[in-house]
Amino acid sequence: MNFDGFTDDPSDAAYLKSTTLHEFGHALGLLHEHFNPTGGIQWNKPVVFAYYRDMFNWTDAQTEYNLFNKYAENKTQYTVYDPKSIMSYYIPKEHTLNGYSVDDPSELSATDKKFIASVYPLRCNMPTR
Repeated sequence: MNFDGFTDDPSDAAYLKSTTLHEFGHALGLLHEHFNPTGGIQWNKPVVFAYYRDMFNWTDAQTEYNLFNKYAENKTQYTVYDPKSIMSYYIPKEHTLNGYSVDDPSELSATDKKFIASVYPLRCNMPTR
């Protein structure tokens, strides 16, 4: 889990909350939503490469690996693509060829909750000791 860069500044609170939910999503086995095999994001790769090079000093290979790879359908469990998922990355419209964008999620989506419940079902009537 990566919580690097946070301060005691109250303006970090919302970002810290969404990052915590996202990182715990990973701990529960959730994957980045932009890798979803059903996503179909039409990336504007030259713009995205330049952005991640300038913002994070990533090489094009790092950007390719961290943003453009798709999970194979036969290698993962997945739902329909959910842009409201806490596992989504912020995607500005400039990063896509068709103006598609994703706001930075701040809460678990309904699909997140349903998927987590399917992987970790509630166990009722467990014997007590």
